[in-house]
Amino acid sequence: PYQLPNDTAYAETCAAIASILWNHRLFNFFGEGRFMDVIERTLYNGFLSGISLDGRRFFYDNVLASNGKTHRKDWYFCACCPTNIVRFLGSMGQLVYSCGDGEVYVNLYVAGTGQTTVNGQQVVVKQQTNYPWEGAVKIEVHPERREEFTICLRIPGWCREYGLRINGSPVDNGTTEDGYVRLRRAWQSKDLIEVDLAMPVERVYAHPNVEANVGKVAIQRG
Repeated sequence: PYQLPNDTAYAETCAAIASILWNHRLFNFFGEGRFMDVIERTLYNGFLSGISLDGRRFFYDNVLASNGKTHRKDWYFCACCPTNIVRFLGSMGQLVYSCGDGEVYVNLYVAGTGQTTVNGQQVVVKQQTNYPWEGAVKIEVHPERREEFTICLRIPGWCREYGLRINGSPVDNGTTEDGYVRLRRAWQSKDLIEVDLAMPVERVYAHPNVEANVGKVAIQRG
């Protein structure tokens, strides 16, 4: 159970995508933020690391350590990972937002615009943020007409402190339910929600029985 070597780890990029898809199905079934926590961690640390910054080179298996001989490649004869990355990026909007009975879920903090239907009317949600580099998020809500419904904001499991404002006025954080803060009110076009997530830098240690990580530490932000 604790044999987790870093230099020979076979962390396939497609496996990271599979983990995201599986946890998305679990979220759709249970509606709990803990599954989105797994998606977020995998998205930024397991999936995106498979592709280079210029989008032209790929890792098939993402080893966690390298002696300088491990590099991304232009292509593979078994080309599932590069094509899977392209397909997955095109479907990411399905992860960012969800809707339920009179509820809009903001699952991931990603700059852009989403559109859904609540209580029979179209609702557009716009996010402005530099997340994950910064914890500040601005969310504009644009229903077709003034309507009462609930906006569910995910508070990541790693976040210990956060602040909320609606149209500039502070909102009592209250308690989260299944990893979400639920804001119910009569929303109208251009209502603005501001979320500030504290993202301190922390040290993370592996279980002491993981021999490969004895004497090592990971640095995590957010």
